[in-house]
Amino acid sequence: MGLFSFQGKSTEKAGTVLYKVHCSKGDFNLTYKCKDEKTCQLPQVNKNWKHQFEAGTGDYVYLAAQANSLKSKVDIKIIYRGKTFRKAIADGDYAMAISSGCLC
Repeated sequence: MGLFSFQGKSTEKAGTVLYKVHCSKGDFNLTYKCKDEKTCQLPQVNKNWKHQFEAGTGDYVYLAAQANSLKSKVDIKIIYRGKTFRKAIADGDYAMAISSGCLC
């Protein structure tokens, strides 16, 4: 058995994951990987958004946010065990930021 869980199920808890999104103006749409390995979508979220859950070793995390307005800046972060694991910033018309990775 290797270090990765190929079926999306972890055998041990790795730690806390925190997703954070900030949009400079207007609202934004979100797509993210939930703790139960499901993909979640939220339309028209306002300004700041956070979501926290426990994840296991080998779990895959994914976060994407797209602004619903012109000349916007979207800043996303995936924080794992209190440290920035992944981040992305996009700006412009209907800006979209995407970040993901495996908690190995």
